[in-house]
Amino acid sequence: GLIKKLPYEKGITEVGNLEPGDKAVDMIVVNNTEELLVFDNIGKCYTIAVNDITSDGFESIGYPISNYIKTDNKIVKIMKRPDEDDKGYFVFLTKYGFIKKTDVNNYRNINKNGLIATLLKKVNDDITDELVNVEYIKKNKDILIYTTNGMALRFNTKTVSKTLRNTYGVIGIKLNGDDEVLGFNII
Repeated sequence: GLIKKLPYEKGITEVGNLEPGDKAVDMIVVNNTEELLVFDNIGKCYTIAVNDITSDGFESIGYPISNYIKTDNKIVKIMKRPDEDDKGYFVFLTKYGFIKKTDVNNYRNINKNGLIATLLKKVNDDITDELVNVEYIKKNKDILIYTTNGMALRFNTKTVSKTLRNTYGVIGIKLNGDDEVLGFNII
């Protein structure tokens, strides 16, 4: 994937040029003194200083995210790094239904090689679970998990126990047959 930095101008409604076939996935409003957290599908977390991202304006298509972090894996979430005094949680959800809630303070010291954000279970000899979404919440909220076969489950994150960073989490939704989790939304 590509990442680009544009100057913030009130009323701007476009992201400029994109590669043919590409689409903008997310837009995050940050300033140059902040950092972004990047989570990949194998459960690692990386940081990018916003100031380090090259800014070429609307004409640029952006730069490969691999220019800024050491991963060739699929990026599942990019978000602004919570402030040092924030007391929230990261909620992680995997393709095979595992969910985990971890204190944001467990993700303060991330080096250039990244940090294991969550452990992923081996489903069988050939398949290991994958991270599909991460969200930051300041307090417990209702979430809605949805699957490829159209199943959905709504519950409050207070029912998920806090865990440490190097854990798998708990079963958030039981899946039937070839069903897989697509993601979750905060309600």
